[in-house]
Amino acid sequence: MLVLPAHFIGDQVAEVCANGHPGAARDRPSIEGPEFPARAQRARRRHRSRSLASSTRAPLPDLVFPSARRDTFERASSKSLFAEDEINAPVVETWLKETLETPLAHVRPRLVAADPRALEEPRFFRAAVLMLWLQGFRSSSVGETEDRRRLEDLAQMPIEHLDAMVQMIGRDYTLRLVFTVWQNRQFFPLSVPSEGTFLVKVNDPGCASGFSLGVGLPLDPRCALVALPVEERGTLDLSLLRPSLANYSVGISPSRRVVLHPQVRQSIPEDQLRRDLHELRENNDVLTKSIHDIRNLIAKGFAMAGIVVARDRVGRIIQPR
Repeated sequence: MLVLPAHFIGDQVAEVCANGHPGAARDRPSIEGPEFPARAQRARRRHRSRSLASSTRAPLPDLVFPSARRDTFERASSKSLFAEDEINAPVVETWLKETLETPLAHVRPRLVAADPRALEEPRFFRAAVLMLWLQGFRSSSVGETEDRRRLEDLAQMPIEHLDAMVQMIGRDYTLRLVFTVWQNRQFFPLSVPSEGTFLVKVNDPGCASGFSLGVGLPLDPRCALVALPVEERGTLDLSLLRPSLANYSVGISPSRRVVLHPQVRQSIPEDQLRRDLHELRENNDVLTKSIHDIRNLIAKGFAMAGIVVARDRVGRIIQPR
């Protein structure tokens, strides 16, 4: 757990640490989305910078990260650390900027202020949902030409088709604004993994396993926008999410770097920080597999009794009656 004194709560996120080297607040239950207008909105076409996670954080100074060669901390520009040139076509970068990044950056202060109506306007809700769902494509497009083609297809999709896709996602997932914990003079700041999003686990009575996964998008050191399965068979228990949010936000191994709160590097000894981050990454890496294994074990148990279990659209096991 990366813990700071509570007076650091207002500082910017500014430190980076690489993966793999050994060595209170308010919660809004959900954010309602709008009814999307049928009219198309044509995007302007112009070239923009290529950033994998630019809209998930405020403008930053130089970032500090451990070097894989020297096992020491080095610096890099915040404008280039998570950026890759000549990856996507200019039309894709323009579409990402205008459809996802700019609207989300515009509404971000309202989200951080816990405004439950922040995403009522269609373009803001669309940007939030697509940012969560497409961040994986954006990261993998650095090395995968197939994912680049998928982004190109999406960039050419009429806006009403995009809205239909967002509404389909909304049938299975809801957006929650979740704040981290600061109490007893301690603050548990969120991080930003280089893939832009992170996995979370919640207690879910809607699955026979008792658990479900969600996807989080850090907005600032205090809060994240989290997509969680809809509550169809009971209310999600978020009591353990807030105290675990900072740990989850470190991300998993494919996120090679992670932006940390600036005071984390200064307040925690370097060797301890490396060990803590390595351990957190290892724990986060097994989230998906552990839930998958539990669900398969439950399904096999029912099968031995001659019962074939059903699953909903997000993979949860529906408790047999």
